[in-house]
Amino acid sequence: MTSKGHADSRTKRRVLIATILCAGVVFMDSSVATVALPAIQREFGVSTAVQQWIGSSYLLTLSVLLLLGGRLADLFGRKRMFMTGLAGYAALALAAGLSPSAGALIAIRGLQGVAGAMLVPTTLALINSVFPAEERGRAIGTWAAWSGITTILGPIVGGLVIDNLSWRFAFLVTPALALVTLAIGRAMPEYRDEDSVRHLDVPGVLLVVAALGGIVFSLIQGPIAGWTSATVLVAGLVGVLLLPLFVWWERRAPGPVMPIMMFENRNLAVANVVTFFVYAGLYGMFFYVPIYVQSTLGASATVAAAIFMPTTILLFIISPYAGRLNDRYGPRWLMCFGPLVAAGGAAIAGFAGPGQLYTLLLGGIVVFGIGLGFTVTPVTATAIGSAEERFSGVASGFNNAVSRVAGLVAIALMGVIVVQLWQGALSSATSDASPAVRRALAGVEEQAFVLPDAESLTESEAARATELAEQAAQEAFRNGMLLAAALVATGGAVSAIWMRKPVSALMVEGEGR
Repeated sequence: MTSKGHADSRTKRRVLIATILCAGVVFMDSSVATVALPAIQREFGVSTAVQQWIGSSYLLTLSVLLLLGGRLADLFGRKRMFMTGLAGYAALALAAGLSPSAGALIAIRGLQGVAGAMLVPTTLALINSVFPAEERGRAIGTWAAWSGITTILGPIVGGLVIDNLSWRFAFLVTPALALVTLAIGRAMPEYRDEDSVRHLDVPGVLLVVAALGGIVFSLIQGPIAGWTSATVLVAGLVGVLLLPLFVWWERRAPGPVMPIMMFENRNLAVANVVTFFVYAGLYGMFFYVPIYVQSTLGASATVAAAIFMPTTILLFIISPYAGRLNDRYGPRWLMCFGPLVAAGGAAIAGFAGPGQLYTLLLGGIVVFGIGLGFTVTPVTATAIGSAEERFSGVASGFNNAVSRVAGLVAIALMGVIVVQLWQGALSSATSDASPAVRRALAGVEEQAFVLPDAESLTESEAARATELAEQAAQEAFRNGMLLAAALVATGGAVSAIWMRKPVSALMVEGEGR
């Protein structure tokens, strides 16, 4: 094992390149899978529910097993888990492209989530192991910046391949990029927790898988089967009840899968709380803006896909700078300033109506991107770097799990709230409308932001129905974005109140005087 902070510049560069390419593999594959869903649906003729599970099976297994993957990396080697996870991820991407049925594709994507759970936590854990504290923020900022490029390229490359060849060929992009990453990664040194007994906490693993599995399953299945479905309620209840039992066990286990002692570090605990609120607002915003842009504002799918491109570009520009600021001054005020600016952007975007796509909406998204650029690097660096080096893998796995569960919670929560707001706004708007207009609006009551079909209406009735639907959509969207803004702003407030300046930043600041 190479000791932390003693890696030479060549090793640091190799690890950084390998982890950036690895992020590219994961992000591009996820983007390709999302873009390919309509083509997959046409080939297999599956229902919407099956289509949703093609996209969600990967997220389920990934979210549930991230903590385990991080702990395995700490115990048995981060390079080993990185290489194994990457090879498995690529092989399963190839298998996904050869899937004979939708059922097989769901199973393969689920297995790919297992490989991803080994791979994803080790990416940032390796950076944490190789770079000393005073360089870590800059390294993570560079990783975040270049990883953002793959977020742009993923849908573009996937769309081109799907349009010109087939959705099956789109899954071949991942194995090709993975081969390059594996070649670079072979020369990386190994890092592991040398002080721990090679003992896996099996009861802890079973408890966390059952707890997170129940919660994540209910959050995914809820919108499909209905929140009152017995399966959804039982799964969610079991998950919630098992979480405190898992924490109780981890306090007593000799080799816990999630060492509770990590959270004695105040900054680590606060960073994960901030992660939850920021990513909840982020995912909620990213989910509903494209729907509103297409359904209410009438933009094309291409415009809807590109609407967040400024956010990615700003993330690329600002993240390395934010990393340097984090190394020098610590994360507290960055993690306050960034979320508050991002919250302001979400609030601005929420007031966009017809004709304001390129003013209020795009302007709000630009402001949101600036805030996000100052947030991602310090949050990530603190959530992982505040843990002891021997716990880097599990700290990374936990932080990744928090961000994904936050997204699921936000989409589920905002789904219920936004639809209720939409229905309430429609009900108020139609109180003095004609019966024909009310019938037209009733037809879109369950489809938030969708304008009614006006074929059976007179010209004046059609104009009135469209006007009322646009007003209802604006009201529901505005309040939904204000909710997203409130979630993100809460993360900033938590940082301002509870985050402390780490010792490394104090030392660097002192040296600069």
